[in-house]
Amino acid sequence: RLLYGPDTDSKNERKFYNGSFEIKPTKAVSAFVNYQGYKNEGDRIVFDSPGTDLFGALYDRKSSTISGGLKGRFSNRQLGFNYGQRTYDDKNDALDSKTTFFGFDYFCRQMANLKIVMNYDYAQKKLDSLGTELKDNAFGLAILYRPISSLTLGPEFKYRSVKPNGNGPKFTSYLTGLTLDYVTPYGTTLTGEFGYEGRNSKNGDEVKSNLIYYSIGGRSRIHKMLAARLIYKGQNRKDPDKILLTGVEDRTNMLAELEFTPCKHAEIQTGYKSSNRENSDINTKADVGSLYATLETWYREKAELSLQGNITNVKYDWESSELKYRYNSVTGQLTYNFNKELAFSTGLAYFIFKKGIQQDKVDVKFAARYQFMEHAKFGVSYRRYEFDDTFVDSARFRADLVKAEFTIGLARK
Repeated sequence: RLLYGPDTDSKNERKFYNGSFEIKPTKAVSAFVNYQGYKNEGDRIVFDSPGTDLFGALYDRKSSTISGGLKGRFSNRQLGFNYGQRTYDDKNDALDSKTTFFGFDYFCRQMANLKIVMNYDYAQKKLDSLGTELKDNAFGLAILYRPISSLTLGPEFKYRSVKPNGNGPKFTSYLTGLTLDYVTPYGTTLTGEFGYEGRNSKNGDEVKSNLIYYSIGGRSRIHKMLAARLIYKGQNRKDPDKILLTGVEDRTNMLAELEFTPCKHAEIQTGYKSSNRENSDINTKADVGSLYATLETWYREKAELSLQGNITNVKYDWESSELKYRYNSVTGQLTYNFNKELAFSTGLAYFIFKKGIQQDKVDVKFAARYQFMEHAKFGVSYRRYEFDDTFVDSARFRADLVKAEFTIGLARK
């Protein structure tokens, strides 16, 4: 596969080129080599096995990065290794650095009711200008245990330490938590997550902070056509460092959703999401509320229709100033299959800002596909959208033949 052309979603319209090659010696294993680059910005080569995730490698000339990984599977266990080097060349030679990193991850399914996931990562970063080496160690462990068929629970542990070989910044963090999943005799699913995270950083002055987080939720099928879901998340961070402008901060997030299935050919979802973030030390508060609805319906294997509407209100208070605005969006897509040979799809996305910010954006799509014979397909597509206050029109023609794929695209700003 070969591609060449301008990147229309970039301000400077940089040229890019891409080439890939895939080999599949067996049905279970495939190897993929991908080469891509931007003019005057460097190249990168990726060697991967996307279907199996057994091995992979990367070379990036711009950042002088080379890395590789290998995974082995045996019985009910999986073990993976990765290793790499990355070089950063600063223009002013002030932040030149070289990083060497490696790690491993381990997964084990011990019997049907116990899972263990463990990982360790190590990185050594050398700052040439300062003559400092930073050693970064990270460890994680998660255990999921199911004592009975309706209950799953388990702890989680994370630890990270960054230390220099002499004077320099130091950082330590540790996290411990518990996850819970329970199915009641009435079919209601209850979920919970609770934990504590502590941080200690030192770069001249020592700064300590802690975070308590929790999440409670549930999902219940009230009727064969109606289901409800409710999730509430909160966290409280206490950080005495005023330079970070975090102070004593509380955050809450809530989601309430109803799912209605009137028949086997239609599904409706409607819900409300809210978030609150308050900082008492610097007197800031942000409230965001969003109401949304989604309709999906289909007719046999012929037509598929999806519609979604969203209304979001934002209120932001900072000391004596206040900012309010509303963000509305409407999106929809229709796909229709005339027969096995011919199909088309069209979509529309419309975004509106009101109350304080006036900005309308629209995104229109149209596509058609025709299968000329068993091994030949042709497709055309058109899209008009806004990017960075500029309208972009793009069209594409694609042909899939027995052993070749041909694509040509045109874009105009």
